[in-house]
Amino acid sequence: MSAENVLKKQTKVILGKNNWMKSVTGFLCVLTSLAIPFMLIYFSAAFLDDSFLKNNTVDFSEMNPVNAGICIVSAVLSLIVFVMLLPVYTGYIRFIAGCRNSQSGDIEDIFYYFQKGKYLDTVQLNMIILIRKAVWFLVFSLPAVIMLYLAAHFQEQRALWSICALWVGIFGLIGYLMVSRLYIMAQYLYVADFNYKRERDIIKASSYMVRKNYGRIVSLYLSYILWGIFCFFVIPAVFVYPYFKHCAVLSYSYIYDMENSNPDSVYYASNKPVEEAAVNAPVSLEKAFSEAVSEETASEEEI
Repeated sequence: MSAENVLKKQTKVILGKNNWMKSVTGFLCVLTSLAIPFMLIYFSAAFLDDSFLKNNTVDFSEMNPVNAGICIVSAVLSLIVFVMLLPVYTGYIRFIAGCRNSQSGDIEDIFYYFQKGKYLDTVQLNMIILIRKAVWFLVFSLPAVIMLYLAAHFQEQRALWSICALWVGIFGLIGYLMVSRLYIMAQYLYVADFNYKRERDIIKASSYMVRKNYGRIVSLYLSYILWGIFCFFVIPAVFVYPYFKHCAVLSYSYIYDMENSNPDSVYYASNKPVEEAAVNAPVSLEKAFSEAVSEETASEEEI
């Protein structure tokens, strides 16, 4: 049985411990936190002049100081609310990570990082991740944007530039998805027992661990492609995403466990001071990963 199938099997066991509805509820909380900023923008449109909105489109030729002020204020408020609610997603990851080590996860963990002393650090971590992803998105999308600009201003070669923009955009999107995956373990490391001094240390550790285990992570993501496609036709995403996220976080936890117990890893014994580091470590990371997942699945099935 492949590692992906073992992980999925264990994920189903975890969800079966009274965690299904909690996971769905937590995901709905995350969706709500994302929807609120867009709702603010939508309601602010009611204060715009009718001349500025024609046939559900924006007519910038009718832009005046009042309309401009409303747009700026609504955009700033939406951004502030979005940033303020970022800890909801981190709390969701904490809830999922906690489900591995207990019979039933604590749904209250979703709001855990709104506590004093944790909130600002959590917002800072999320902002660093978002800014880095945004920069990479601009880097990979800029060539396609330039080609679209050329297509719009050089009519004789419009078809050529448009085709080039399409292909460059596709490869740019693939490149962005590959690079942005380097940060996917950051949220888990933040909620786990990983020791760090600055939030940037978490980003660095995530990049290191993902690069070392990139093939395994990509393989897991690809195994969910059909599930993602079905979301558009049959299976609601509200049930698929929690299943996928539990499996992904479970995979991250094993990867971290391996790096934490491997003396050759930069992050060996990163869950404790160096002087308290464990002496023994697995000989083979691949073997350790398979055995750890299989043994934990077997023990949970017996329970």
